[in-house]
Amino acid sequence: MILKKKIKPIETTKKSEKNTDRGKRLAPDVYLPMFEPKRFLIRETPNKTGGFNKTFLEMAVKRFDDDEAMPNVFINMYMESERYTGYLKGKSVYFPLEMLYDVLENLEEVSRECDKRKIK
Repeated sequence: MILKKKIKPIETTKKSEKNTDRGKRLAPDVYLPMFEPKRFLIRETPNKTGGFNKTFLEMAVKRFDDDEAMPNVFINMYMESERYTGYLKGKSVYFPLEMLYDVLENLEEVSRECDKRKIK
């Protein structure tokens, strides 16, 4: 003879459809531009519908939502096409404004090396 254990059902509580942890969330980080961002075209490719997909680099100096915060240089990729217009996710870089001249020096060094090796 096999005895079966009696299983007691566990009571489940219904979660309300409202988000219950709304008060626990942190506000998103906000970086405010210190002046109008500079955007320039880096690529323009034809698409299948006869239009063009345009890719831009946008450069801005922003600081966190605080006047005492350190300013940062943000470089983002931005796209305009028939299907999508906006910033490209994961295609951005930022660094402290005080590092800008170091970044420019390194870019110049890369440019010289490309010229030296005749890379176009």
